[in-house]
Parts: sequence; structure tokens; C-alpha cells
Amino acid sequence: MRLRLSVFLCLAFPLLTGWGHWGPKVKIGLALDNAQDREPLIQKLREAMEENRAELLVKDAKRAPAAQEGQVQDLIRQGIQALVVIPCDASKATPLVNMAHQAGIKVISLERLIPGSDLDYLVGFNNVKAGEVQAQALVRKVPKGRYVLLGGDPADGVSKDLREG
Repeated sequence: MRLRLSVFLCLAFPLLTGWGHWGPKVKIGLALDNAQDREPLIQKLREAMEENRAELLVKDAKRAPAAQEGQVQDLIRQGIQALVVIPCDASKATPLVNMAHQAGIKVISLERLIPGSDLDYLVGFNNVKAGEVQAQALVRKVPKGRYVLLGGDPADGVSKDLREG
């Protein structure tokens, strides 16, 4: 009897809640700063969305903050339930978050904090630790010599001048 009840609940739950592959497709908007640099990311997200019965709508701002704002408006009109954004210029991206929130949409920023906004989520990595790991790998590979470490995106405001030590 217990087994039957468990099996019934496992089968009935997705049907009754609309959850799983029987429910409506979820639309996720992806607003990129520059899609050309992000092909592996787009491909991985598309695969994950297909596996989870979601539709990924991708917009490429080609490094133009004004274009990105219009694209986010378009994604909202298309009925997205979540917005994933890599802002062209984080200092100008607060309106993107505000527009999405006014429409009841959660916002996830990848790689860049958007100052002055009420982001729902930020997915990033520890830049300092990443630099340390890169330097350690370089020293193991080439223990002696001169090195050049190129900083990240200057638009992030976290890159610093690196001098030979």
C-alpha cells in the first residue's frame, strides 16, 4: 500500500502542479554584452534549457549599453520569467534591473556587479583567487623568467595597473 501511494504521489505531483516536462515552457532572457565572446556560455545554457524544458532568448548588444536597454525591453515584452544579464557597462545597467523588477522578473547578473541596483543574484568568481591560481600555474610551468599578467575588463573598475615585481 505504501509503495502504491508513493508511486501515485510521484506521478500525480507533476501533473497536478504543472511541474516538469508537462508544464508550460519557461522563457529565460539572456542579454549579453557581446555574444561573439560568449559562444561556449550560450551553448551550455541552451543545452541546460533544453534539458529542463525552457526556452532561451538571446540578445547581443555588441558592446552598446543603449542597445542593451532596448533589447531587455524587448525580452520583457516577449514574456520572459527570468533575465540573465552580462551588462555592457555595469555603471549604466541599473535601469535594466529596474525594468525587469517592475515586470516581476528576477534578474541574475553574470560576472559583474551592477552598482545601485537591487539584483536578485550575482554569479561571479573570486578575481583575486583566480589571479593567484593563474600565477601559481605559470610559476610551476616556467619557474624563471619575466612575466606579464594582463588585467580584466577595465569597465569593471576592478582592474589595476600591474607592475613588474
